[in-house]
Amino acid sequence: MMKTTRRIGLVVAVLGFMVGVAEQARAGLVVYNNRADFDAAVSGQTMIDFETSLGTDEFHYYGATTGSDFGGVTFTDPHGSGSLFLLKSSYYDTSGTTQYLNLNDNGSTTVTATFTNPNTYAFGADLGSLFNWGMTAQPGDIQVILSTGETIPTTIESDLAFSSKSLTFFGVVSDTAFSSVKFVDPSMGLMIDNFAFESIQPVPEPSTLVLVSTALPMGLGFAWMRRRKARTA
Repeated sequence: MMKTTRRIGLVVAVLGFMVGVAEQARAGLVVYNNRADFDAAVSGQTMIDFETSLGTDEFHYYGATTGSDFGGVTFTDPHGSGSLFLLKSSYYDTSGTTQYLNLNDNGSTTVTATFTNPNTYAFGADLGSLFNWGMTAQPGDIQVILSTGETIPTTIESDLAFSSKSLTFFGVVSDTAFSSVKFVDPSMGLMIDNFAFESIQPVPEPSTLVLVSTALPMGLGFAWMRRRKARTA
């Protein structure tokens, strides 16, 4: 009985160790710079493409917040400058997009995207800085700040003169829920398009599942080897 109890204890200890390793393997954030990879990592995303009909107008002025115009997310200028616009690409002769959300502000610009569902685990968007295209810009990269406190730098330079005038994808998948995302542009013309988000907690990475599935056989095998050694001693 004592030997059996010891073997069970050993198996439990090994399982605990392996599950702990598995948890560490999936903990934290995964950053994506490619939309195809991001799409493959999330299963039920909602997409906001900002294609609200503007008719013959080239822009729509929101003021400090978009309100509930875009289902599931409210975009707000926390500085209260009231300079949120929905723009057609023809307004500033931009390419790679048809319509996008833009914040024009004096100095750096910040847009906060607040989710209706506070338990959001992933988001991705095409980002850019309007005034890096031949206008005054400040050095630095666009930053992303989650409501959980993580600040994630991007490689989207606000002072880079894009010859292609195209936006750059940036996405995050987290194992911890967040309720909002803040975008900070050192310049004064943040652009957001094709904003996707998901409120389903991501499943463990395949490597995590392998670790968990192999923990039990390893623990039992170790216990069997100890028992065999004790018999031959």
